[in-house]
Amino acid sequence: MFDTDIERISYVDFTRADWLKLRHEIGGRNPDDDYVRFGGSDIGVVLGVNKYKAKGALFYELLGLKSDHIKTNPHMFRGIQTEDVIAENWYPYFDPEHSNIYTLIENWENERIIRTTKVIKETLINPNYPHIFANIDRAVPAQLHHGNRVLEIKNMMWSTIDKWEGEIDPGYVAQIRGYLMVTRWDEGELFILKDTTEPLCFVIGRNEKLEAEINNQVNEFADRVLEARKLIAQETDQEAIWNIVHQLEPEPETTPAYIQFLKEIHKPGNKEELVMDEELLNAVYTYSTIKAEGKVFEAELVKHEALIRSYFETNNAIKFTHPDSKQAISWKSKLYIPPKFHIKVDERNTD
Repeated sequence: MFDTDIERISYVDFTRADWLKLRHEIGGRNPDDDYVRFGGSDIGVVLGVNKYKAKGALFYELLGLKSDHIKTNPHMFRGIQTEDVIAENWYPYFDPEHSNIYTLIENWENERIIRTTKVIKETLINPNYPHIFANIDRAVPAQLHHGNRVLEIKNMMWSTIDKWEGEIDPGYVAQIRGYLMVTRWDEGELFILKDTTEPLCFVIGRNEKLEAEINNQVNEFADRVLEARKLIAQETDQEAIWNIVHQLEPEPETTPAYIQFLKEIHKPGNKEELVMDEELLNAVYTYSTIKAEGKVFEAELVKHEALIRSYFETNNAIKFTHPDSKQAISWKSKLYIPPKFHIKVDERNTD
């Protein structure tokens, strides 16, 4: 089923906890690891199309600056528990030529199996893509009208699907494309049981141009993570570490997931007003000057913003002022897209 040069790591009879531990190890999730790999759902994050996690969140997790623990919510639990039920009791009776629930029920009543699936209890690593690995749910073995296919199963409510901007959520498309890159198979299927009654099936094929772009972005993100890990390992000063993080972290995103990420890592401190040193004072002045000119993404702006952010984070501060200047900087509770600091001129008399 798989080419001989594809590495296959079995997790047959693993508990969920053991599987998560293996995934953590294969992915190079320990900040001390000198390698990193991304699974299917991570690819959508790296591409910036995952609705639930921002690139910045993944970057911080891989540096050990943010927990990567995901608390199982009711929707996740339902998806985990019903995956095998859908694969074994719905998908086999689904006819792509007559894709409605009534034909599926008729096939079930007549014990007419249209297609079979194969459980894959292996993590797959393709030597051509050293920063990607695949844990596919199941495979659809080669049949008359197609070769081997990746099968991804979802159990979803209409309210979730209704929010998709296109026919398919781009995060799921990225996930399946990543699996196709690893397996070298030509097609994959996204099979969704909508509202527990309506079967939906989308076939996704190979696309060399898109796969090259995925590979480029994944490699660039991996290089960014590994470079940050290397530089951080050489530092003990917290301010220097945060400067490294902010110089290498991904660009801000205009997504709700990124705003949530900011809320999680940039919580205002509870200390009293702190005094700026000359370096911070100069950074604030330059930052506010560039912003006034409307140059939002200028390199100098990003550089000074990173320095200012490091002051807030290392000091757990909510405000900085300077006794000989009217400049003051405070963390504004309202987050913007893209995020920004609130710079204001203090009205107090400094004469």
